[in-house]
Amino acid sequence: MRQLKLDAFLVHGNDIRQVPVHRENNPAFAEYEEASQNVYVSRARKDPLKDDIPYCRTKCGNQRIQDGVHADLILVKSTGKGVSLVADAPINEDDLVIQYVGEVLSRNTYREREQRVMVELNSRHTYGMEVTSREVIDARRIGGLARFANRSCCPNCTIERWEVAGETCCGIFAKQAISRGDEITINYGNEFVQPDRRKRCLCAADSCKGFM
Repeated sequence: MRQLKLDAFLVHGNDIRQVPVHRENNPAFAEYEEASQNVYVSRARKDPLKDDIPYCRTKCGNQRIQDGVHADLILVKSTGKGVSLVADAPINEDDLVIQYVGEVLSRNTYREREQRVMVELNSRHTYGMEVTSREVIDARRIGGLARFANRSCCPNCTIERWEVAGETCCGIFAKQAISRGDEITINYGNEFVQPDRRKRCLCAADSCKGFM
């Protein structure tokens, strides 16, 4: 893993290059450690079991995640939202868009960490995604492009959980055909959002609930 100062960057598959965009004090572009796979904090990574599905190079979701190849994506500045994750090439329905990666923590550890963030940084941004009933992927300090996916009340992508090499991973998959230039959106849910950290939703969907 390597440290990146993310003013903005363009990603084609696994190729990353800097784009000349000013930081403008945007909290989403704070320094963080870029990672291509999950980092296990509360425990060691599990080893694959003997009866796990053998590796193959088909279009199975778990193998697409294991290969680490995702859609062509770009980060763009967005009025109100700050930053948006946008498709830089067409994406077919059901295709893997990108894996959501970060630090895998126990739920209790994640909640304690978020409480500290609220006090120390006064941050309203959350980057936690439930991966199992006991663990959360936190992309605040270590993560990938998926951490920039914004919420929508009518998202064009869905989150699926796959068993990959003995571990449960979260993949963002297209619910529909996505055109170049379309924003990648998901439904966060509100499992880990405290009432005083709820924000106005800016998705502008006809079915928008107003807050997230």
